[in-house]
Amino acid sequence: MDSQELRRTFSLANAFKEGDLAVGGTAEDGLREAARRVLLSITVGDIRRAVLVDDGVTAALTRTRDRRFDDDLDALTIGQAKTVLLGPGAAAWARRHQGALASEVIAALAKV
Repeated sequence: MDSQELRRTFSLANAFKEGDLAVGGTAEDGLREAARRVLLSITVGDIRRAVLVDDGVTAALTRTRDRRFDDDLDALTIGQAKTVLLGPGAAAWARRHQGALASEVIAALAKV
């Protein structure tokens, strides 16, 4: 999935709010649920490598992200990461990986 498709999937997966239609969102529950299912199947690495926002803030966050865990995290799907975060070891996992997750990955987790 390229960056443009991923950006569209993120927009469609949002909970509907007034004004979303103007930026690619949808009021259709079925489309929103389909987009969330797609997000669940995308890997952390695919999201991390995509350029969703090209600005100074994103560049600064990317420079300071802890890359030591990339090999372990990149293969995880958002669905697998969600399962870990809802499981019994969630707090320890979150503490260990908090500096390693790209903000876009965190956003994907919040959407699902």
